[in-house]
Amino acid sequence: MRELAVRFAVDLTTVRDWVKLKRETGGLAAPRLMEREGDQVVVVLVAESSDATLPELRERLRERTHLAVSQATMSRALKRLGLTRKKNALRRRT
Repeated sequence: MRELAVRFAVDLTTVRDWVKLKRETGGLAAPRLMEREGDQVVVVLVAESSDATLPELRERLRERTHLAVSQATMSRALKRLGLTRKKNALRRRT
C-alpha cells in the first residue's frame, strides 16, 4: 500500500480508504445521492406539478425524503429520467 501512496502522491490513509471502499461497494466512484427511491419521488413530483422550478422540486424532495440535493443534481436527475418541466408562460411573467 505504501508504494501506491507514493505513486499517487497521497497519504497512506487515503489508499486504505480506497481499498475499503472497493471492498465494500465494488468500486471507487462516489455513491449517487439519488438512488432509485429519490428518482421515483422526482417522477411523482414532476407529475404533480410539471411547472415547478428546480428550487421548488429540490425543496419538495427534501420534505418527502429528507434528501437535500443541489440544483445541479436535481437537473441531472431530470435529464437522466428523461423528464422535462413544462413552463406555464402566463404564470411566470412579471
